[in-house]
Amino acid sequence: MQTCLPGFADVEGDATPGCEYACPVNPPSIEVCNGADDDCNGWR
Repeated sequence: MQTCLPGFADVEGDATPGCEYACPVNPPSIEVCNGADDDCNGWR
């Protein structure tokens, strides 16, 4: 298990290993229906 740098996440289920996803919200928060990826999981 790895720890990502602040502002990055590893999106589960993609073909790219590591912390490749730059979170659009930092710090991540609970997902709400606003079109943003609030919880930084790669889904909006």
